[in-house]
Amino acid sequence: MTVQIYHECLGQPITSGEWPRFKTPKPLIVKDIDVYKMKFAHQSPEFKDCLGKQIEIGYGKIQWPEKFASEMIVECTLTKDVKDCRNLMKTWEKDMEGGIKKMFEELQVKKIGVLQEPWKKVLEKIEQVKADPTKAAMMIENSCYTITIVGFKTNAESLMDSIQQIITAVKDEIQKQKMQVKEKAKLKHFQFRLIIADNFKETTEKKYPGLKVTINSENSSVTLEGQVDEVSLAKLYILERCKEICVASAGKFSQIRKDYLSKKVVKTKILSMLKDIDNRICFEFKGDEVLLYAFSDDKVVDAAHLLKDTIVESPVDVPPDSAYLLNSDKLEQKLKAIESMEEFKGLLQVIAFPFQTKIIIVTFHNLVGLSREFVEDVLQECKILSNEKEVNSSIFKYLELHHSKKIQEICTELKEEQCQITTGNNKFFIKGTQRGLHQAMREIEGLVTKVLWKKHTLLKPGITKHLKTELGAKYIAKVQRNHRCYIQIGPETPAKISSSRPVATECLTKGKIAEYTTKSGISIKVQEGDLTTLPVDVIVNGANTDLKHQGGLAGVLVKKGWLFLHVHCFLNITYSNRNFNET
Repeated sequence: MTVQIYHECLGQPITSGEWPRFKTPKPLIVKDIDVYKMKFAHQSPEFKDCLGKQIEIGYGKIQWPEKFASEMIVECTLTKDVKDCRNLMKTWEKDMEGGIKKMFEELQVKKIGVLQEPWKKVLEKIEQVKADPTKAAMMIENSCYTITIVGFKTNAESLMDSIQQIITAVKDEIQKQKMQVKEKAKLKHFQFRLIIADNFKETTEKKYPGLKVTINSENSSVTLEGQVDEVSLAKLYILERCKEICVASAGKFSQIRKDYLSKKVVKTKILSMLKDIDNRICFEFKGDEVLLYAFSDDKVVDAAHLLKDTIVESPVDVPPDSAYLLNSDKLEQKLKAIESMEEFKGLLQVIAFPFQTKIIIVTFHNLVGLSREFVEDVLQECKILSNEKEVNSSIFKYLELHHSKKIQEICTELKEEQCQITTGNNKFFIKGTQRGLHQAMREIEGLVTKVLWKKHTLLKPGITKHLKTELGAKYIAKVQRNHRCYIQIGPETPAKISSSRPVATECLTKGKIAEYTTKSGISIKVQEGDLTTLPVDVIVNGANTDLKHQGGLAGVLVKKGWLFLHVHCFLNITYSNRNFNET
């Protein structure tokens, strides 16, 4: 029994001839490995692969745990088929543990302690460090303000140098901050603008890289933040430059010119012109006076002359008959339209002053002439003119009786043109602007040409006397209302008695009538002149078969304003589809 147990412990068979007997070693548990190295081994695929291959050569296989552990378990992969397996089996555990520890000794572990004050800034900086975590890794311990670097020797040392540089830089930065000051230099507005135009910020920050210059336009101040000596030198430079500023006056400006100069587009244009002299020139108002500032006496004087001569205030007197415009929206719209014209590029301002009966133009001197022309054209266009139109008494009475509303409608339509129409003595009296006057005259002439009238001779004795009675007047009034017409009764003339022989009367004087009376009492008269002005019932024209009014008497009739006759004939021919060959 004792012998049997002994043989089992040696791995020998009891009776077999195979001696010593082979038995696979139990898994090896490797302890006392550095914790940081084990963490790196878990995180580095490259080291895992290298370690796995080395262990595989020694007939082992690592069992990597799912979670981090400080121990390493290695299974033996020896079999009895391996050459010299029994001898390898005896030393496998010792050889495997020694090989693993030797591999871990190749890794370097470096610890860097950091003070609490720079700790946060150091962490912010090291986030920007680029390192291969498979060859070297950083492990942060916030509780003890420590950075541990683990990895292959060369990579770990390189990473450690980078971290040390960051820590040193952060410490230096903190030390500088303790020596930094922040001061504000409050300047006058013109001083501030010239200092900025002098490129103070760019020049100073380039000269002192650690100095920060902040510009505040709202309160005209410059804030200097940096080392004490650098801030002092920069502030001294500001004071010295302010002492070098020169001033000149462009004279007194009216409130209108001051408001004009304050406009953004005008100010931009003026500053652009001043830059041609020197880009370090500015201006400001001091009461009614305009002061200019620069770093040179000659340049500031030239700038003052330029500003004084460039902006011009030109008044335009408004005549009494156009004074009504000064309070009207119409004039305001027209003046705004002039201001917005492309020719002036926003550099024109036109202001109406009703109490002074004038218009003030404020603009650049080279635009005054053109702007005055446009303003005067508007005033001329809106000037109140008057004219009159005399018409035939019968036509006048007809229009007055039946078309008075139409006259009022014309006035209403032309209200913006200040149009007024009054009547009297067979005349229409028209007042309004030039455009309104022309339009009203055209409308009235149109009404007159549309009126049709005929002259009738009443051969019955006493009929004229009857129509002039009260009863006849009522009848005529009724006809006028019902038929929208006007009837004018002329004086009664004695009937002419025809003779047995025709009588001809001729007068050679121009404009006089040559008259012939037939046996039946028909009177034929010949008169030299414009027949369209004669008070006749009918004008007979021997036209062509198409009734086209092309030339001769037909053409004259159309030119005299009887276009409706031409249109009527055209429509008659068109719709009746016939011509007048027998006419």
